[in-house]
Amino acid sequence: NDVPTLRLTVESSSGRFTASSRGAGGGGWTRHATGRIVDGQVRPVLALPALVGGPEISAEQLYPRLAEIGLQYGPAFQRIVHAQVSDSAVLARLDATDTSVAASNHQAHPAVLDSALQCVALLAGAGDASGGGAVVPASVRHVRQFAPLTDQVMVGVMRCAPEPGEAALVADVVLTDEGGQVLVELHRVQFRPISPQSPMLNELDRLWVEPVFQPRAPRDPERRAEALAGERVFLIAAGDESIEWARGYARERGTDEVFAVHGSDPARVAADVEPELRRLLAQDPSDTRPIVVTLIAATPADAPLSDPLLRVGELPAMLTGVARAVQTVQDEALVDGADWPIRGLILTRGALPVPGDVDPPDLAAATLVGARRVLRNEQAALNWRLVDTDHATSLSSLVLESLVTGGYADEDADEVALRDELRMAAASEYCLTGRLEALEEAPPLLDPTANFEVEVPRSGLLADLALREVPRHDPGPGEIELRIKGVGLNYKDPMKVLGMLGEREMAGTHFGMNLGMEGIGVVTRVGPGVRGFMVGESRWVSVPGMCARYVTTSVNPDIGLIEPGQDLPMDACGSVVALMTAHYALKHAARVQPDEWVLVACGAGGVGMAAVQIAAKAGARVIATASNDERADLLRSVGAEHVVDSRSLSATDEVRRLTGGHGVDVVISSAPGEAVLANLEVAAEFGRVVEVGKSEIYGARLLDLTVFDKNLSLISIDLDRMGAKRINLLRQVNREVLGLIRAGDYDFLPAQILPASHLAEAFDLVARSNQVGRVVLDFTEPRPMVKHAKPSAEIRSDGTYLVTGGLGDFGLATAAWLAAKGAGTIVLAGRRGVTNGEQEAALGALRAGGANVRVESLDVGDRASVNALLTRLSDGPPLRGVFHAAGVLADEPFTQVTQQALNSVLTPKARGALILSEALADTELDHFVLYSSVGSQAGLIPQTSYAAANAVLDHLAHHRANLGLPALAVNWGALSGGMATSNEQISAYLALNGLNAIPLTAACEYMDVTMGLDPVQVTIADVDWAKWSTMHPASAGSPRFVEHVKAAKSNNTAAGGVRAELVAMPTDQRAEVLTYMLAEHAAGVLGIPAEAVDCQTPLPELGLDSLMAVELRARVSIALDVEISPLELTRSGGLSALATRLGDQLVTV
Repeated sequence: NDVPTLRLTVESSSGRFTASSRGAGGGGWTRHATGRIVDGQVRPVLALPALVGGPEISAEQLYPRLAEIGLQYGPAFQRIVHAQVSDSAVLARLDATDTSVAASNHQAHPAVLDSALQCVALLAGAGDASGGGAVVPASVRHVRQFAPLTDQVMVGVMRCAPEPGEAALVADVVLTDEGGQVLVELHRVQFRPISPQSPMLNELDRLWVEPVFQPRAPRDPERRAEALAGERVFLIAAGDESIEWARGYARERGTDEVFAVHGSDPARVAADVEPELRRLLAQDPSDTRPIVVTLIAATPADAPLSDPLLRVGELPAMLTGVARAVQTVQDEALVDGADWPIRGLILTRGALPVPGDVDPPDLAAATLVGARRVLRNEQAALNWRLVDTDHATSLSSLVLESLVTGGYADEDADEVALRDELRMAAASEYCLTGRLEALEEAPPLLDPTANFEVEVPRSGLLADLALREVPRHDPGPGEIELRIKGVGLNYKDPMKVLGMLGEREMAGTHFGMNLGMEGIGVVTRVGPGVRGFMVGESRWVSVPGMCARYVTTSVNPDIGLIEPGQDLPMDACGSVVALMTAHYALKHAARVQPDEWVLVACGAGGVGMAAVQIAAKAGARVIATASNDERADLLRSVGAEHVVDSRSLSATDEVRRLTGGHGVDVVISSAPGEAVLANLEVAAEFGRVVEVGKSEIYGARLLDLTVFDKNLSLISIDLDRMGAKRINLLRQVNREVLGLIRAGDYDFLPAQILPASHLAEAFDLVARSNQVGRVVLDFTEPRPMVKHAKPSAEIRSDGTYLVTGGLGDFGLATAAWLAAKGAGTIVLAGRRGVTNGEQEAALGALRAGGANVRVESLDVGDRASVNALLTRLSDGPPLRGVFHAAGVLADEPFTQVTQQALNSVLTPKARGALILSEALADTELDHFVLYSSVGSQAGLIPQTSYAAANAVLDHLAHHRANLGLPALAVNWGALSGGMATSNEQISAYLALNGLNAIPLTAACEYMDVTMGLDPVQVTIADVDWAKWSTMHPASAGSPRFVEHVKAAKSNNTAAGGVRAELVAMPTDQRAEVLTYMLAEHAAGVLGIPAEAVDCQTPLPELGLDSLMAVELRARVSIALDVEISPLELTRSGGLSALATRLGDQLVTV
């Protein structure tokens, strides 16, 4: 019943219209759109795009995907029949049956136009499996109709380059008949996401998992004898080097039988193991005790390990061969009616990287760690465990840990590390929050050479303003660095922070969304080729981004103003721009003459006080407005002849009286609202009204032109736009004003100078206009309170960065990130070189952007090839970083893994990493980043080879870190555009396993932060643990995942209970309870008591902005385990109406 009322009002004289709506229950009207109707001759300028060979999507494919991302359309609005899509255009056919003028009385039916606009979601990715595209139209520049719509409509969508201030997605849309005749054009339609993107660090927080080791209580030795008697053991030594240690373990268990396997062919290993296992089973067919198949891959502490490059291939081959043999023998037994209980166990020394390890690591044995995690899920019946020991742990303790029956049968830890008789279980934690919380602390910054800047809070609250440490930037050619002494604040600055001035309003200005427009700084460094600047000299500065202690800027005169300032005091930080504004308004624009009457509205503000003194010194008679006696006295002291009360309704009459009915010749004002009309009314014949305020311009205020019959001029002035459009004029005005200041003709304005740490107070003063004159931030404060620097990788302009697998999707994305970070030379290395047009285009874009990119041939798994490349690179800038992104996928069930497949995966990734680390051991690197996979952690089926290879990267990172060398291993989850998700079938499989794709560009941003935080190993993956646990039940109870799975399932369980209770209630009671629940959640988001929430008021009118709406939607979705469309929160009606709709939805689901 909550059908909103839509109201369209049209002003007949001007053609201006307004579209508004309100809920069925009444209340205030919400304005949605304004515009103007024009009837005239115009020709079509748009045409259907010519798409050849692009992917097609049908209505049956599209609309379910749109519903998944929150765009749920009823049957009447599902008009797209099919669409063809390219990167920049869409061509679609619509079914407009029954929407003609005769049938519906619509020239262009809303459902058809809406369907045409739906096509734009395809440009945002709604048509693919990534789930993007949740965008809706926000504005349109022109709508032109040439003829009524026909029953069959073709739609063309063409992406446009966004103009300053526009949304990221802008498109032209044309509707034609089947013959291509244009019926309707929509020009520059802007589309915005329904849900704004969460802050990057918030996103990373839910993706970031680190491995940890949890201390566990020692096993009870009293149960040892029972367990030993309750199981049999089949001991297998992994190669000759493990035999000695395996025999010692066997003796401790009370046996002397050890079987050794050799080689790197899984099939051969399986063939060797099968008869031995059959022999064991045949010894006593009546013995039903579990057999623990134990692969031992450990050497005595005093025995050196053989070449890890060789053992990297052998150990996983031995494990998969053993697993295959067990599977074969078990399958045979089942055919014969037998069911032999068999368990799997791996014993290693130094295969797990435990913090504080003193034993040398066994990097090759790490392959067993990764492969076992897959077998745990793929061969779940064996319940594969791994126990890793060190030289200080006795064989007795190892045997105790390896028992799987009796009192130890319910062991949950599938990976255990024994270190000096201590017992630890491998686990994992989401722990980025703790790292980030430390970044929000603001201790005193004691280093005078450290830089900081004003950080705009996402909350939009002035109270949350803070200083944040940031790096200094070396001045390049044509640049200088200045240490800023002070910055003057303008009214625009707090308005930007509060969100009242945004990208749209600041489009076309010089400073954009940057804070600060003027200040004084001292030159600290001069870049190459710079003339006319000396270190130590003071300068008046007006450049974007100057709200910082140190600013590096170009001396190009088109960039900003950097004028001599040796004789300028701190007061000048807040005076010059105000004097420039008043000087240009009065001298250039209004051309004020002696004895003319000048009205200065809001005279106690910065521009007002400047205008009073300039007009008075020009010989004009000045009337100013002020809100109290103190301000009035101040204005008289700087030249005002009369001061009227700005709060009085009779102020206009008072001005007329003072001028003898003549009116004022010049008005300079920033006052909004009715003051604009009052200024025009009080202006004399041939008066010049100069507006320096912008609120009425941004609000598109209409003016009655009758008053202009007096030969009036209305002039708007914005020095910010002048800097962007007429920088030479701005420079002329600046030099005129500085000259007049130095000549003593213009005086500095009174200023309140606050230390930089008092940001919130300073911005609040300006926002409330509580101060007289100007507010200046003093950046010379010796111990400012500054938040820690945000984490970021340090990439050098004088260094070389090597990316292996550099021509793959992730390699090229890494190169683009390096280029954006200012890397000096980027080397993309791969076996095959450039092989397709996409790679050529990516390289072309990098080079066109100024990046120095080299493509090099490299077989990273070959020592000679790596050494040859490093020799070739030695003639360039020093190598500062390595990003090992090389890798090959060859997924096979463990029963089918071949030696060739193993080597194809292990060689580029594992052997390549080991070779690179060895070859660069003596090279001073800043970064050594290993691109690992979540598969080595989560044991994805059937990625035995891939998990084995990536586990080597994980362990290598810890080994390097222990040696004091740079290292980071990132276990990446599914990446959209990455090696796995480029295959649609694999992408769907990953999604089924609970792995949601992360965009490559976002992955690089996450890596930037991660490198700045300096962990050794971290998983960055978007995992639905509830879904993952369903697909991997054998690992769901492991300490490595159990807490994540519990958290995911507890949300669903709790929500399910609440839903059940609600569904059982009568309809009225259900709506009442839901309304109360929604009010509590809304109160939590808004930060107010629940009883203060008006449940009848539409949500936008409650003060719920788009980001708050996202949070509210998430809270309610989790609490009720129900999907809520983002559009629900923008519909008319309040929480009570939403509760009724949700109640109906709960009952019908």
